[in-house]
Amino acid sequence: MSKRYTVRVLDQDFGCPACRGATFRLRMIKLNTSGAELFDLGWANKESAGLICERCGHIAEFVVTDALSLYQL
Repeated sequence: MSKRYTVRVLDQDFGCPACRGATFRLRMIKLNTSGAELFDLGWANKESAGLICERCGHIAEFVVTDALSLYQL
């Protein structure tokens, strides 16, 4: 089972925009580009953080930067 997190964005608590849930599961999402896929270099593409709300399943996607803070429960 994946780990559970609470999230802060720019030092503000983040809640699910659909249900205001406060706990999320993390899944990294590949940001595929057609050029990289064409040359079988998809593994080199950047990733974003997919935060899956435990309450309703809504997925919020963020580019991984210092603005995003995850706190494991």
